[in-house]
Amino acid sequence: MYFFLAIIFGIIPAFIARSKGRSFFAWYVYGVYLWLIAVIHSIVIKPYEEYLVASGKETKCPYCAEYVKFEAKLCKNCRKELPKLSRKQYEEQKALAAKVLKQKNEKANIIAFICLVVPIAIILISMMVMMLVARA
Repeated sequence: MYFFLAIIFGIIPAFIARSKGRSFFAWYVYGVYLWLIAVIHSIVIKPYEEYLVASGKETKCPYCAEYVKFEAKLCKNCRKELPKLSRKQYEEQKALAAKVLKQKNEKANIIAFICLVVPIAIILISMMVMMLVARA
């Protein structure tokens, strides 16, 4: 019964985390295994900076390389005036951020897949061993 509820409830932290630029699959697996912790974690985590750049909410300061709001005139970290980005520079920055975000999520998906497959494999192998022992 818990397993079926976990499969359904795992969607909740996955949707919350996806809205912050995180991998849906990785957070779904996390939510299935540790639902309550995953929900709290997905609520308190900050969005990936790359996600905010790719969505046009932030940009990177060319002087200190810190992220600042797209509408900012001065960098909040180094206090230098931010140059106005051309449309081409803006699109390049968004594309690069999207690429970095995709790489991060691909790594998270691989880890989540391993975390999903290994316990299932252990359960299946132990069941097969128990069946072989019971026959002997």
